[in-house]
Formats: sequence, C-alpha cells, structure tokens
Amino acid sequence: MAGAPRILAAFVQSTLGAVEQLDAELGARVRRRMPLAVLSDLESASRVSWVPIEWDVALTESIYAEAGHARAREIFRRNLAGALEAPFLRTFVQGALRLLGGGPTPERIFGWASRVWSQISRDCGELRFEADGPRSARVALEAAPEAALASSVWLDGMAAAIEAGFALTDAKGTAALESRDPKSRRASFRLEWVAADDGAA
Repeated sequence: MAGAPRILAAFVQSTLGAVEQLDAELGARVRRRMPLAVLSDLESASRVSWVPIEWDVALTESIYAEAGHARAREIFRRNLAGALEAPFLRTFVQGALRLLGGGPTPERIFGWASRVWSQISRDCGELRFEADGPRSARVALEAAPEAALASSVWLDGMAAAIEAGFALTDAKGTAALESRDPKSRRASFRLEWVAADDGAA
C-alpha cells in the first residue's frame, strides 16, 4: 500500500543551500517567505530521512516568488547537477555511467531518469522516458503527487532539474513542461536537444 508522497530531506535541504550559496540575501528572503513550521522541521530533519513532498513544493514556490522564473530555473538546474555529485547520488550515477556502453547520450542518460527519481523520492510516482524522434523525447511523471501537480512552478522547477541531465552528455538541450492532467495524475515534459556532432553535418 502506497504511503504519503515523500522526498529525501538531503535533496530539499540542498536546494535551499544552493540558493544561499548563490545569493545570501535571496536565501534570506526565501526563508522568510516559507511557512515557519516547514522551515524549522526541514532544518532539523536528518539528511537521510524522508520528508513530505509538500515541503519541497513550499520551498520551490518561495524560490520562484523571490527569484523570478529565469533565475529560479537556473537554481534548479544547478541544484540537480550538484546533487548528482553529492554522496547520496554520486555512487549511483557513477555506476550508471559505467554501464552505459557507447557513451552517455541523452537517450541513455534520461532512460535512467526513473531510477534517479526513485533514489530521492518515495510514493511520488514514476518517471517514464520515451524517445519520439532523433533529437527529441518525452519524460512523463505518472501517479504524480497531487500537491506537486497543483503547483505550476514545482513542475517548471522539475523541468529545469531534468534539463540538468544534459550536462552529463555531449548534447545541448532544453526541457519544458508539456502538459499536466490532475485527473489522471500525470504530467509530461518535452525534451529537445542538439548533439555535438550535429554541427559537422
């Protein structure tokens, strides 16, 4: 039986830390905007504990409100890139890269999206990758948490985080929210990219 949607405390804490490292004054504004009880509980949570997805939504909405859309997306891209180097994901990512024969292409990297998501979340749905062209694909979040689907900025932040995966490849690409359907508890993200060897064509 599925439980309440949760996310790894270390991941949420690293998001707030990334804001503060980028801009201490911005970090202070984000803290003031967050519900005091959520902020207090987040700060005292063990890094290996699982916290409600609503805490991540509250933090994300505070970041977007204080930083603006473009800067918030950059924060979420940087945060996931940093998380992939953090202890709670580094060993997993390094192992995945070793298994990717032929090099880390977007198809291979994003094909592992569901496994990365399962490392940092519990009962938060499943990510599914579907290539639908030579330089495009879709990542769908199925059985998504209601709190996440209700927040357009949380979904946009997730798109920005997905986009960070291109840093592990030799391609340059973008990820954007394509659709969301609260009734079916599904959201999809559109990925498009240009490979390094495209310029030689």
